[in-house]
Amino acid sequence: MFLIEILNFLPTVFYALITALVISIVSFILWAFHRNNYWKNLNVPYIPSTPFIGTFKDTLLGKASIYEASMKVYNDPLVKNLPYYGVFMFHKPVLFITEPEIIKRIMMKDFQHFQNRHTTSHHKTDPIGYYNLFMIRNPLWKQLRAKLTPFFATGKMKAMFYLVDKINKNLLKHIDTIVVRDKKPEIELKEMTACYTTDVIATCAFGVEAKSIEDPKGEFREAGRLIFDFTKFRRGCEQSAFFMWPETVPIFNFKLFSAE
Repeated sequence: MFLIEILNFLPTVFYALITALVISIVSFILWAFHRNNYWKNLNVPYIPSTPFIGTFKDTLLGKASIYEASMKVYNDPLVKNLPYYGVFMFHKPVLFITEPEIIKRIMMKDFQHFQNRHTTSHHKTDPIGYYNLFMIRNPLWKQLRAKLTPFFATGKMKAMFYLVDKINKNLLKHIDTIVVRDKKPEIELKEMTACYTTDVIATCAFGVEAKSIEDPKGEFREAGRLIFDFTKFRRGCEQSAFFMWPETVPIFNFKLFSAE
């Protein structure tokens, strides 16, 4: 008798769950479309975007870098030459500022209201990434800035100059070798400049001669290459999450720097 009552009760529970699920989905869709009118309701010029996905669809799909997607937005005829306009990163409204005077005011006079970046990591799941210069937030940011500022003093920069100049000469010598000895009319500039930058950072910041220009497969260059390797699905998701949806970083245990 008890079993019969349970069987009679199951359809009621099933219909209730289905109804709740449908209401939740419909409510979410309505909220997303309402959210998509955020800038319109504020009378701010904006670029229409797809609900849920936002303005940077090509970056999300791995078709374009965040820089390329930003340049596409910047040159969009709808907002070209405007001092500011709205876009969306997924569901989140983001204000783009292009007027230098407004940017100056935000970065200097009103800095106390805009002191933290949009990008962030989580101190428990990603301690190295969280305390990185490009992710850290106040009050720790002020402490880190105080420690880093002396490194960019005029005297310290002058002291680094001869190190950079030495790497410049290595680069010119390498180019000369490729063109004259190997007789190659074309040079892959992206990889070469990446090796050059790696050598400058390794020498000035770490005191190590990485010699990436002579050996592009060296340990220092390989580590740098791993950071920006978007061919792996998870790595692409991590990079997109840090810059576009940082709230998901602790949920999926994303890390700015991989274990390798």
